[in-house]
Amino acid sequence: MKITDVIGLTLKDAKGLFDDNGIGDYSVRVTSSPRQKNDDYDDDYRVVGIREFDGKKFEMIVCKPL
Repeated sequence: MKITDVIGLTLKDAKGLFDDNGIGDYSVRVTSSPRQKNDDYDDDYRVVGIREFDGKKFEMIVCKPL
């Protein structure tokens, strides 16, 4: 699995893929338009980006689907 494989997936599917590949150290960050600040998210949000830190930690950037 390439780490970028999770882009476009729902958060639920991305977390499942991470779990299946033994990746447990990750965080989730929400992005949205400036007028719609929102830090809450659920499993239906979509992964729009991924960041890697130290080759071990990951940050999934998610947004609310339209």
